[in-house]
Amino acid sequence: MLVTQPLTPLIVPPWMAYAYSKIGQKEVPGEGDNPFIIECFKDAGLPQSMWHDSTTAWCGCFVNKCLKETGFPRPKGPAAARNWSRPCPELLHLAAPVHGCIIVYSRPPDPSSGHVGFYDDRGVDEDDWYYDTLGGNQNNKVGVKPYPKERFIGAYWPSSHPLPPEAKLFA
Repeated sequence: MLVTQPLTPLIVPPWMAYAYSKIGQKEVPGEGDNPFIIECFKDAGLPQSMWHDSTTAWCGCFVNKCLKETGFPRPKGPAAARNWSRPCPELLHLAAPVHGCIIVYSRPPDPSSGHVGFYDDRGVDEDDWYYDTLGGNQNNKVGVKPYPKERFIGAYWPSSHPLPPEAKLFA
């Protein structure tokens, strides 16, 4: 007999609701551009000389856009994924990921590069080896993708939004 526990409803932070609404936004190969992705570049303060079209790396710009559109402050240099893991007053460093937190990963082989998105704790594909992550520039679109836990750098929460009860701060 299969025994199941009742599901606890997840509280969806505002930036996560905005991110869910953008699932399916994708890069336009060739000459075209996706206007939403171009907006993400501009909102992140990325000068046009640093992006050529909607195929330029844009995961940090997407996270920035989600926080901006829902009224939350963002760190300096939000276009670079690893900048989301730098200490700043806008973000709290969490001891472990909680649904909706900003989650940063390394991107081997370059130790200075990385990936950033939002932890999506709906358990779609997650197991002991992966964190499901909702983000931009994942398979060239906004979507949910599992990332290896071995690449996990840190989890962060906007300091101006109440922490969920299960969240613990990094000591």
